[in-house]
Amino acid sequence: MFDSHPSFQIDGNFGGTAGITEMLVLNRGELVDLLPALPAAWPNGSITGVRLRGGAEIDMIWRDGKLYSLQLRSVVGGSWILRHQQKEWRVTLSPISIYRF
Repeated sequence: MFDSHPSFQIDGNFGGTAGITEMLVLNRGELVDLLPALPAAWPNGSITGVRLRGGAEIDMIWRDGKLYSLQLRSVVGGSWILRHQQKEWRVTLSPISIYRF
């Protein structure tokens, strides 16, 4: 930076991270869009430990721009609609359970 402010700006740092995360997992209520805005420059990759609304956590691997594997964990239980490339499926988990795809 070319001013007197410190280079660490919490809103910019966390905001950028949140934006990138939402490109990969967009969570709105019970609906979870998987890879909704995956850049062409990232055809293969993975994320782990992304927290969802409702008390779930997701890990995901993609290859050639498509979902390859997914693990959804819930401590409290709940129901989510997962969506990827025009396909949707509902996952209902009891407390302390795991869904694998």
